[in-house]
Amino acid sequence: MNSTGVDLNEADKIRNFVLMNLPADQQEEFYNKYWHPIELDTEDDKEYHVSEFIRNYLTFKLKKAPAMGKVYQVCKRFIEQKKMTTESVLQDLLKYAGYEKQIRKSQSPSDKVNVLLKRLSVLAVNVTRPFILPLFDYWQDGKVNADEVAAVLGSIESYIFRRLICGMQNNSLNKLFATLFSDSLKYVDQSDNYVDIINYLLLSKTEVSHFPTDDEFAESIETRDAYNMRQQTKYYIFDRLENQDSLVLISQDFTTQAIRLTDFLPAVFLLCMTFQKCEDLCFSSGTFINSF
Repeated sequence: MNSTGVDLNEADKIRNFVLMNLPADQQEEFYNKYWHPIELDTEDDKEYHVSEFIRNYLTFKLKKAPAMGKVYQVCKRFIEQKKMTTESVLQDLLKYAGYEKQIRKSQSPSDKVNVLLKRLSVLAVNVTRPFILPLFDYWQDGKVNADEVAAVLGSIESYIFRRLICGMQNNSLNKLFATLFSDSLKYVDQSDNYVDIINYLLLSKTEVSHFPTDDEFAESIETRDAYNMRQQTKYYIFDRLENQDSLVLISQDFTTQAIRLTDFLPAVFLLCMTFQKCEDLCFSSGTFINSF
């Protein structure tokens, strides 16, 4: 609890743990140099989302998602086990907070990537963040280029949307996205095409995590009760029907307009044409898959 009687959130506890043992002047220096910029990088709707960001950071670092109420405990243990200095912790958090801002605001260095980020944000599936954060660092290090990042995000988008249409729960994918990036690194010596690696890993998932086939997707989009879809999913469908893959987007605020199913039923078949077919993903990564 802070001096005003408000309970501390997980980020507050982490800030105190990291800064409190420093001399007062250094506390202020590191707060202004690192912690406050981290807060600003996670800002959305005039609120800081540092706790959520650090949870995603820990998820890809530890390959396991901590419960939100245990983020402080897990972060404290992580720092102590790694024997990280105060400044090294803050420097690493600030680096990834920069990627967090690019992802949240769709403000990466690539227009093509930003289009994909905007579409993923409409789908409102934050479970992918522990994969996209290290992917952006991989990009920053020059291991992949903007076109490859866009292609990877396109595969993730297709995977997520197909599962939504097929009525599969995406909240079950925490483990998949916690380990997807680290899993991909196991294969980089066997293929020089990072997109193929991600496609292979997604297509190899089974049971609750499996990638819906073209037949499953086509059947579901014909029979799905669109009236009872999440509102965000409806916005997403309208955007894809309107803009498809254009980088010059037609801006429409569907949140302020009445959405009628009859407005887009005649065009549903266009939606099916918009998404990558599973067979296309298999073809693009065929050489890689056949090597196993």
